[in-house]
Amino acid sequence: MNDKIPMKEKILLWLDVFSAQFGMAEWLQKKYNCEICTIIDVNKGKKFYEEQKIVDFKKKWYFRECFNKSQKEPNLKYLAEIEEKYKFDVWKIVYSDINFYKYNEYHKFNYDEILAVVEQECRFFEQILDDEKPNYLAIRITDSSNGQILQKICAAKGIKILMLSFTRFGNRAYISHEYDHLEFSKKQDEKKERTFEELQKDMQIITSLQSTFRKKFRNSKKTWIKGALKYLSLVIDGKYREYYTNYGKTFFKVIRTEGGFPLKTRKRKKFIDINLLYESKFEEKFIYFPLQLEPERSTLIPATFYTNQLDVITNIAKSIPIDFQLFVKEHPMQKIKGWREISFYKSIMKLPNVKLIHPSIPNDEMLKKCSLAITIAGTTGLEAALYKKPCIIFADVNYSSLPSVYRLRSLEDLPNAIRESLKKDVKLSDVNDFINLLDRNSFPFNNTELSIKINDEFFYDGYLFDTEIDNKKAEEFLRKNHEYFQVLATEYMKKIGNGD
Repeated sequence: MNDKIPMKEKILLWLDVFSAQFGMAEWLQKKYNCEICTIIDVNKGKKFYEEQKIVDFKKKWYFRECFNKSQKEPNLKYLAEIEEKYKFDVWKIVYSDINFYKYNEYHKFNYDEILAVVEQECRFFEQILDDEKPNYLAIRITDSSNGQILQKICAAKGIKILMLSFTRFGNRAYISHEYDHLEFSKKQDEKKERTFEELQKDMQIITSLQSTFRKKFRNSKKTWIKGALKYLSLVIDGKYREYYTNYGKTFFKVIRTEGGFPLKTRKRKKFIDINLLYESKFEEKFIYFPLQLEPERSTLIPATFYTNQLDVITNIAKSIPIDFQLFVKEHPMQKIKGWREISFYKSIMKLPNVKLIHPSIPNDEMLKKCSLAITIAGTTGLEAALYKKPCIIFADVNYSSLPSVYRLRSLEDLPNAIRESLKKDVKLSDVNDFINLLDRNSFPFNNTELSIKINDEFFYDGYLFDTEIDNKKAEEFLRKNHEYFQVLATEYMKKIGNGD
């Protein structure tokens, strides 16, 4: 590959907190002929982006400056035109945003507030895109309404999306126009036939990384106190509360909500330890449903109509054959959210053909002994194939093409989908074919390791992301960890150079 690509491409980069995207941008400019402008969503981090000399942005806009809280009524005609012009449903996006829906503990948005925010976002993005006409949008994983709207408008305008995704197998990543959507190249490399043990080893890499992340992310009381004190200094600032994601965050509300979090977590964990099953009669025939982390992008966006996991479990319980039981296991990472409400667990336990399994039970133990796995949009479907078990999923994911996977399109089909899936003969060769496909279309990248380093250095182990970034500290971090960002820049430019 040449050091320079012949044509100067215009890249619009979405940035928020100090991240891999920023480090990648530095190397894009160092090695390739591209022009970068950026939309930046920060509060305390603004000073860093104003003063930094690491990346020479042609132009930059601060996302939070596009909002006017005094706007009380939305322009419905404009929003209807947006839906028609860019072919997306505003309310579907709204309900997938944790700020607007049931997960916001500080403010309950009303109809006008929500649509006024969305309208201002749309006008802001339209203006930038019409003025700058970028060729590409490089954006982090879209997990809120703003990222989704920007992505949808860009796609409709023919602006190509570059989004980092992860393979769920081994320690690899790829860049595509949509998260968790694998774009296949036409190249055909020599096929590698892996044994079960080799496949299992690669799968265990992900398990090990997840375990490492759980141990490092938000796991220090000392760091929590430091982050909490900094957070309290933020919420007393009236300007901070003008941004819509911070509505309702008064000093006393934050004290009450965040101060009560450890007690709430301990109470729920005590219930889990006493009432959830550490072991069961695995000689029973059972179907396995692992709860997904909540709230989480993996369900909110690709599976918007299946975010109520209690309803999903109930519908599965109604659909399984009479000689099977449904085993539901809590997600071990749910602890960072303070576990779920006790009433949620009690509702599951009331279902007569359902057993609730303790989060400490290893996922692979469940997969070895189940007859069928069902997941909304999790990694379990790929793991199940490794253990020669069929799976049903409720959303499109990168492994949807596996013959062992049944992509459910309608709840009415669930009983039949279960019976048909139970008959499937899962072949290890199919898993090998898919993994070979992943290898050809992905690259090695340890995102977990990098995330831990960034959280350690800048964000109080993940407790507080709204922080001031020291320029010298940032420069030193980028220098010490330049391999990560060089790899990303190279892979992004491969996509651009190929016209992908």
